[in-house]
Amino acid sequence: MASVVSSQSDYDTISVKEAKRQLRIASEDFDKEVEDAIREAIDYCERITGRTLRTAVGRTDKHPNWCEAVKGFQWQPVIGVSAVSYYDADGNSQSVSSSYWRFLTSTNGPAKLEFDADYTLPVLDVRSDAVQVTYTTGYADIDDVPPAAKRAIKTMLTVFWGDLAPQAIAKWEQSAIDTLRLLEWGAF
Repeated sequence: MASVVSSQSDYDTISVKEAKRQLRIASEDFDKEVEDAIREAIDYCERITGRTLRTAVGRTDKHPNWCEAVKGFQWQPVIGVSAVSYYDADGNSQSVSSSYWRFLTSTNGPAKLEFDADYTLPVLDVRSDAVQVTYTTGYADIDDVPPAAKRAIKTMLTVFWGDLAPQAIAKWEQSAIDTLRLLEWGAF
């Protein structure tokens, strides 16, 4: 399955002011570099968790068949699904009406796509992107991002900012990973 980012919010999880406090930077001379380090740290933590740790990122997951499409979304938490489309047996792009599908959220696992029991799934063209699900991940409010995730992002800021020895980088990186793994995510 491939996942493509179609739109994204700012890297708003950690402000430049918060990052500068973490990095002990008083000057405004390095604000651009601090913004870059914030982006790197957030991207890193998102890749580790498979979760969007900011507001509203639009994504499209591409699947080779219907079975793969209903297994779940590659990225969590899912805020909403905007479209389900497919390539029919003739290779034409088609849309599935939203009256035939829904996305389900659970406190016990990731959000999933579900089709109505009486909906007949169309025959697909043979291709790796036969089914495409367009959805939005992230948090409705940046304050909903778990505080531990924010701590892990700040930890990674130190790695991306500093001129650290390889052993120190490994230590800081492992600290961030351990923090992310221990999170109680709650509703996926």
